[in-house]
Formats: sequence, C-alpha cells, structure tokens
Amino acid sequence: MKEVIVMENSEEIHSAIQTAIAAVQEIYKDEEISDLEVEEIEQESGTLQKDRGDWLVTVGFNRQKPRTVLGSLVIPQRTLKVVRVDPYTGKFKSMKNRNPST
Repeated sequence: MKEVIVMENSEEIHSAIQTAIAAVQEIYKDEEISDLEVEEIEQESGTLQKDRGDWLVTVGFNRQKPRTVLGSLVIPQRTLKVVRVDPYTGKFKSMKNRNPST
C-alpha cells in the first residue's frame, strides 16, 4: 500500500510553480525554449518564528541556442533557473542561474 503524503500548503505550492513557469515563459518569450519542467521546489526558512520563507522553484528548459555542435548535430543547451516567489503574495521576486552540476 502506498503512503499518502498530505501537504497542508499544496495550493500555495502549485501557485508558486505556476508563477515560476509563467515568469520563465515571459522572460524568454522571444527565444525558442522547450521541455519546460519544474526540477525542484523548496521553501526557505523564515526569519521570524511566524514568517514563511520565499519559495525557490528551479525550472529547467532547453534553449535552442546551440552550445555544442558535433558535425551537423546541434545539441540544445539545458538551462536551470531558480525563481524566487513571495509566499504571501504569490508574486515573482527574482530569477537566478543555477549550475546544473549543483
């Protein structure tokens, strides 16, 4: 029998994911990207006992700007971005690069 995991904040998590994906799509709207996926999601610790930390959503996608060319083979570049979402407003705060090897 599978264990059922109950998340008290599942709506907030889904909202943070939607915000992160929408931000990446908007920022890269003039560039051809594909295979957009949520790679990781975590919530930072709050600074005070009652505080909730920002959501950090790592979004991965392929960029069509070739980084590796082997003969006539063009390999898309996998890009990872960490999108910071405010837990109270659900709004985008920032986006940073994430090294795929970390």
